[in-house]
Amino acid sequence: MQQRLWRLPPEQGVADIDIYLMWHRERSLSVAETAFLKFFRTFMLAYPPCERLGAVSGI
Repeated sequence: MQQRLWRLPPEQGVADIDIYLMWHRERSLSVAETAFLKFFRTFMLAYPPCERLGAVSGI
C-alpha cells in the first residue's frame, strides 16, 4: 500500500491562541462528544496554562 499522506509545513505552530470550549450542560451528548469532552478536560487539568503549548509540540 502506498502512503499518500504526509505532514505539511509548518512543523511547529504558527500562532498562540486562546481556545474556549463551551457546551450546553443540560443537552444529551453522543458517545463521541462525551469522550471528546472527557479527554479535553483531562488534558486541560493535567497541564498548567504555561505548559500546555509545550505539551502538544510533539504532535
